[in-house]
Amino acid sequence: MSKENNIKVIKALLSKLLINYREFFDKNGILNSEGRKVLEEVIRLILNTNPEYRNTIYRVRREPTLENVVRIASKYIPEEDIYELIKL
Repeated sequence: MSKENNIKVIKALLSKLLINYREFFDKNGILNSEGRKVLEEVIRLILNTNPEYRNTIYRVRREPTLENVVRIASKYIPEEDIYELIKL
């Protein structure tokens, strides 16, 4: 896959996580098992496309909270769009 194509897929998967955050996060804001599957796919693509985000990815894997997922998403999606996705 090309880098541009990877970025499109990353944006789509992150949007899916954020739009359906009630489905993928528990009441404490931690990713559940279904959310982790999507996140791992995102992480795989990010590390192939942007290996310089390795430290951020490490933090998100250790603590997969909504806040940390937003931290990754902000690298690919404008911040105001992220909050619009969460509100839906």
